[in-house]
Formats: sequence, C-alpha cells, structure tokens
Amino acid sequence: KFSQFYSDLESEKARRSEAELGRRNQLFEQVQRIELDVEAEARRRRESERLLSEKIAADMAQSEARVETKLREVSSELARSVDLLRKTVSELHEGLREERKQRREDVERLAEHVVERVEECASGIDDERVARLEREALT
Repeated sequence: KFSQFYSDLESEKARRSEAELGRRNQLFEQVQRIELDVEAEARRRRESERLLSEKIAADMAQSEARVETKLREVSSELARSVDLLRKTVSELHEGLREERKQRREDVERLAEHVVERVEECASGIDDERVARLEREALT
C-alpha cells in the first residue's frame, strides 16, 4: 500500500501540477486576448478621437467662413445704408437751406411790397392833405 501510496501521491501531484499548468496557460491566454482587445480598443478610440477632432476643426472652419461671409454682407449693407442716410440727410439740409433762402427772399419781396404800399398810402395822404390845404386856401 505504501508503495502505491507514493506513486498515487506522485501521480496526484503530477495531475494537479498539470491541471495548474493548464489553468495558468489558460489564464495567460485570456490575459493576452484581453491585452490585445484593450490595445485594439485604444487604437480604435484614438482613431475615432482623431476623426472627431478633424471633423470639429473642419466644421469650425466652415462655420467661421460662413460667419465671415455673412459679416461682410451685413457690413457692406450697413455701409450702403449709412451712405444712403448720409446722402438723404445732406439732401434734407440742402432743401432746408434752399427753403430758408426762398422764404427770406419772399419776406424781402413782401417787405418791399409793403413799403411800396405804405409809401403809396403816405403819398396818397400827402396828396389829399395838399389838395385839402389848397381848397382851404381857396375858400
């Protein structure tokens, strides 16, 4: 029994050692597969991140170009509007200046006319006075 005991013990030890070696090899293979999966996932994520960064940069450049174009259009339109407003204000000032000048001339003409009428009235009154004085002198 003892001779068989040692051989059984040795065979059990060898079997366990073999099973442990198999488990170790299996775990080693699993670790290698996991490491490969992790590396592949890291590569995929780096590539995805690079593509996303490129897309964001392209979108930003496109948006910036659109904003610049729109800003140029708005700025140009605003400049045209300001020029038109400036021209309109200038025309209004010129119109007001002309109107003031015309009114001044009209007032001067009316004043001259009034002066002429006053002079006519004064002359008429003087003529009447002279005529009355002559009548009184005759009577």
